[in-house]
Amino acid sequence: MKFIKVIVLTLSLFIASNSTVCYGAIYDKDEYNEICKVLQENNIVDEIKPRNTYINRKECIKGVMRVIGTTDEVANEWCNVLFYEPIFSDIQRYVDGKLDLGNGYIIFAGVHRIALGIPEVIAIVSNEKYYDINFKPDNTAKVKDCVAFIMRCIKERENIENCDKLFSDAEEMGLISKNDSFYNDKYLYAYAYYNMLYRMLNEQRYYYVKEYVKEKDMDVGYTIFDLFTKDEERKITYLEFLKQREK
Repeated sequence: MKFIKVIVLTLSLFIASNSTVCYGAIYDKDEYNEICKVLQENNIVDEIKPRNTYINRKECIKGVMRVIGTTDEVANEWCNVLFYEPIFSDIQRYVDGKLDLGNGYIIFAGVHRIALGIPEVIAIVSNEKYYDINFKPDNTAKVKDCVAFIMRCIKERENIENCDKLFSDAEEMGLISKNDSFYNDKYLYAYAYYNMLYRMLNEQRYYYVKEYVKEKDMDVGYTIFDLFTKDEERKITYLEFLKQREK
């Protein structure tokens, strides 16, 4: 039975052209449970939430960063990096005196422009506006947020700040479609989030995070500042990439 489920799940994806994968949202309960299992087995999400649970921006970016290879160890290291100015005004390395790994994922994503901030005017002096750049981690993520985070990983960095254009590009390549029940949703439910993460896993690897070897941290090419890179050849999917790490 399990073998049959895997075949059905695999057949829900098909290759259109130029290695572009076209997807259909997983509606069948068994198939949906299977994609959730894949996400957990590969440490993309810590837990599976009820389908209609809203996903906040912090959780959303964390899952996307894990697909490209970011681990808790890497997030921990980014929590310990001191910046002259914070990447996001509302993201601190420590919360209530404790290291916040989730914020480490956000900081790492912000450094490499996968996560972008939300400008907020904090003062106006002589008609000149001064801004804080916030991430708003506890705000409910939008479907377009999720799509934008993913597109900044799997495609070249064009229109990086234009979420509408990124959404349009995602639709053109088949990452999301009008047939998806969540296509017109403003906010991101767990059901949509898990579908999108699963689709990302099956995309050909582009931007990704090299494995962090703490013992080599001071060697050229192995510091946490060298981990983010890209695969020009795109020979494997993100799922295959993560599986290889387990060996």
